[in-house]
Amino acid sequence: MPLEVTRQAQREMDRLRRLPPGSHEAGHIRSYLQWLWSMPWERTINEDADLKRVESVLERDHLALPKAKERVIEYLAVRRLKPDLPGPALCLVGPPGTGKTSLGAAVARALQRPFVRISVSGTSDASEIKGVSRTLPGAQPGKLVRAVREAGVAQSGADDRRRGPPARRGRPRGLRGAARAARPETSAQFVDHYLGLPCDLSHAVLILCANMIDMIPDRCSSASR
Repeated sequence: MPLEVTRQAQREMDRLRRLPPGSHEAGHIRSYLQWLWSMPWERTINEDADLKRVESVLERDHLALPKAKERVIEYLAVRRLKPDLPGPALCLVGPPGTGKTSLGAAVARALQRPFVRISVSGTSDASEIKGVSRTLPGAQPGKLVRAVREAGVAQSGADDRRRGPPARRGRPRGLRGAARAARPETSAQFVDHYLGLPCDLSHAVLILCANMIDMIPDRCSSASR
């Protein structure tokens, strides 16, 4: 774990030692410590960014979609030239069944990275993306942190499903929260409200999928693109 995370874990362990083993607060602390210990904070894998291989995998697994494939190759080419440059999220828009999700999975296979699918369809609360603070009832990490733990490495590939407009009327706060997390300037220091610690998402390949973007506010839509 990074030094900042190690210090936070030590403080929580010190608190745990002073509490009765069966207390409600002790259970919360143990759950929090398990999350800290299970996160792949600095666990990485070697990325195979052979663009010829990626191109051949995409051509083999998908017919047509030339614009989407070309954009993916351009994105990976920039990452290869500048590995430490946080990249923008890619947004694939099209009707259901056109291969958006499977294209994201093919990119992960071509790069030899783990692939995690996240659904934010109908999400109207940013806490589903960024987690719930430990001081509030129902505290838990958000979907992004859970996806990182599931992947087991810090630079996984993720498919963020967005099926049309939010289920409830009003401002799509959850969608906006996902868009903010995908921005290059904030992804390196993404802070989940439950963990309360920065998590580097800048090297994850985030592919956003949407059936339509007409109902997304302009500011959120431009951030997603």
